[in-house]
Formats: sequence, C-alpha cells, structure tokens
Amino acid sequence: MIGKTLILYAATLFCCSSLSAQQVLKVEYYYENNFYSNHEILYVKNNEAVYIKPPIHKKEEVNVEEKEGNHFVITGGDIKTKNIIYFLNATNKSSTAYTISNDQKRFLVEDKNLNLDWKIRTEFKQIGDYKCQVATLNFRGRDFTAFFTDQIPVSYGPFKFMGLPGLILELSTESSDSYHTWIAKKISNKREDLMLPSIADYEVPVITLKEFEELREEFMENRNKASAARLPQGTTQTSSVTTRLGIERVFEWEK
Repeated sequence: MIGKTLILYAATLFCCSSLSAQQVLKVEYYYENNFYSNHEILYVKNNEAVYIKPPIHKKEEVNVEEKEGNHFVITGGDIKTKNIIYFLNATNKSSTAYTISNDQKRFLVEDKNLNLDWKIRTEFKQIGDYKCQVATLNFRGRDFTAFFTDQIPVSYGPFKFMGLPGLILELSTESSDSYHTWIAKKISNKREDLMLPSIADYEVPVITLKEFEELREEFMENRNKASAARLPQGTTQTSSVTTRLGIERVFEWEK
C-alpha cells in the first residue's frame, strides 16, 4: 500500500453545538487505490449528504511482463473514471447515485437498505484536533476500519459509509488483491444558502443497483464476444472469472 501523510486542516473550529441544522459541512477527502488517486468531496446539510467523486483521466506507460507458460501481464495504460454524485440519507439508510453506464447512458441508481453493521471499539486515535474512535465493518466482501469523531456529530463519511455517531476522518480496507483508503484533508463550514445538487435535478431513468450491475455485466459480455469475433481464424479466446477490485466486491444478491 502506498503511504501518504496528509495533515487535517480545519478551516473552522467545530464543536457539538457549532453545526446548526442549516449550515453546510464540507469535507474534502483524499482517496487512493492500487491504480489512481483522487480528491472527493462530502457535503452535509439537514442530516442528508451529497458525495461527489470527480472524474479522472490518467495515462501511464504500458509495460508488458512475460510470465511462465507464454503468459503476459500488461500494466499501465489509459485509466478513466466517471463523475458520480451520491445522494445519501442516514435516516433511510439509502444511497442514490447519478452516474453513467459503460455505454454512456445516464441513470439514478438506487441502493436501499444500507444496514451497515459497525462494530465500535474502545480504541482511540488523535487526528489533528480531533479525538477519533475506531470502528470496523464488513461491507460487501471487504473489511473496513474507520476512525470517526463525535466532535463533529454527523453520521457520514466517504462513499456510501454512514451510520456512525460522528464524522469519519479516515477509512481504509486492504486485501491481497487491492486496497482503498480515504483521508480527510480539510473540513469547513459553508454558507447556509449554498445550493447542493438534488435528485430532482436529473430527469433520467431510475433503476436499482442490481439492475445497473446487470447492465454493466451485459455490456462487458458483449464486448468480450465482439473481441473474440475479431480474432484470426483458428485462434480462441480464454475466459476467466474476474475478481472485482472496486470498493464493493460481492453484492447481496450474489451470496
């Protein structure tokens, strides 16, 4: 795992009484995985949250490494991610994401019943000016460790992670195939009249997370078939089971 030390900077001092019902809390996270890093933003207002993952386009030099048995491993190349906006509700335990599919169609993707079974430990860590407590979670095939602070009493963090009695300042998961980590870099209060994106802003089809994943799998299957059809006569394409390297490795309907 690539380590990066980031200093948490609080533009405004917070205490339990300083965050009114109308103020907008802004948290800027640094996110990193095996392949790229990004800066993501969480906004919280009136117990609802908007989480924004900006797109990236990263080009790396392609390296081809020869393995035993005439196998080759290709690393690097062109990495692209899409802009995704998550609308989060800790009360309803739900997430609705505005996103773009592989075939460039736009959807609102509903992920309901996010019952995150956090295990809060009696361990603490000081992060900047904040005393943080440790919580662990198994979520969709990965084990996560979070550091949250009740000095900022909002039940949100990066991505879809919510439900703790305080803001998540650090979150990470690591396994033999991949790692994901988020670190809060900056926390600030924004003006009360700040207009955040809303689900009502997007007139696009609404589908479930399961339906969206099925569309993605269908797209990948059709792409593989098209690739096989272009192979020279007499050659074959070997398929294999692909392990998801993303944040969510296994979904509930697959268990």
